Amino acid sequence: MSVTYEVTYFALVGRIEILRALAALGDLPLSIVDVQFHEWGALKPATPAGQLPVLRIKDAATGEVQAELTESAALERLLADRAGFNGATDVEAAKIAAFRAQYDKPFDALFGFIFANPDAKDAAADKFKTSIAQVLAFHEALLAKNGGNGHYAGDKVNIADLTATLLYKLALVHGFADSVSESVAPLFNKVVKATLAEPKLEAYYKALDARLSAPGPQF
Repeated sequence: MSVTYEVTYFALVGRIEILRALAALGDLPLSIVDVQFHEWGALKPATPAGQLPVLRIKDAATGEVQAELTESAALERLLADRAGFNGATDVEAAKIAAFRAQYDKPFDALFGFIFANPDAKDAAADKFKTSIAQVLAFHEALLAKNGGNGHYAGDKVNIADLTATLLYKLALVHGFADSVSESVAPLFNKVVKATLAEPKLEAYYKALDARLSAPGPQF
């Protein structure tokens, strides 16, 4: 059965960017339903867990919903599996999932900075800088164990690589270039460069850069 994928999420750059990238890598038919913040209260009770994103898998011929799923990490693994970009073995897949999960704290800290009140911005910025420094110091050693080949595991783009690249781009947009510089984390930057160089992601990253340059919250 041929299927399509529909993701419902807030109308901003966020963690569903990984789903967009995976769809581009695997030529998966993905559509996005944007939700405005003022619409969320009415829509929330109709979602599986009262949260976004929500992924609906539909029959391509009839539009019938075959599955309705939530939780970003689970959705990413599903699309990565279907796109063929979740590691060559179950061990690689587990490593990728672990590395991806370790980025949750820096993302949460960046979210806190973006939406912090003006009088709390400095403290929020320090929290993000501390969080990303800890993760990158740890990851540099682990990336070296994978041969420093520009990937967190295996030899092609995966969820962890995409997550690192998204965080890198968001850090630049929000004034944290020094925290993710090549001098601080050379192997992390090698991952970013390898991910950006993937031909199947060229159009996606061009569109992402356009969204990041648009006014409004970016997370």
